[in-house]
Amino acid sequence: SSNLTFPGPPACGPGTAPRPQAPSACLLLCKNTLGERQRRGGKAPSTGAPMPKIAHLQADHYRIPLPRALEDSMHGTMTVFEVSTAWVTDSDGLTGVGYTFTCGVNGGAIHNILSREMAPRVMAREADLIEAIWKDLWWAFHYGGRGGPTVLALSALDMALWDLKAKRAGLPLYKALG
Repeated sequence: SSNLTFPGPPACGPGTAPRPQAPSACLLLCKNTLGERQRRGGKAPSTGAPMPKIAHLQADHYRIPLPRALEDSMHGTMTVFEVSTAWVTDSDGLTGVGYTFTCGVNGGAIHNILSREMAPRVMAREADLIEAIWKDLWWAFHYGGRGGPTVLALSALDMALWDLKAKRAGLPLYKALG
């Protein structure tokens, strides 16, 4: 068995996202739920601290060769697994990661949907408005496909946003989700 490592977002430089950093004390004190944000009409919390916005979405695509071919009646012969990752960095420099996988096909499509189609639609959106972002993307893409690569890309992005929210709260994802 081989150890596979998945790199994080690239180092800082032209056209790259900043490296993840520890959350600021202000952000930890200014946690808001979607319901609280909606009651305020989507405005920043009363402390005056602006909510972080999505600054960068990086999509990566990995093809992982299997040590031997696998075969089943649904997927046929599989010689690789594909993993697609979504790295969402907010305006405070924190990064959340989400992923999805396939049995060797459509990973490139997932990568393209994330990087070419979804990224421009989420830039500068408030990162905490996860449900609103999900609904907007669902309806924006529903004619192009309500399954397959489109939903797998949406899943990776959704997971990255929840991971980012948990990191800002200083909690492991499983605790943040309850």
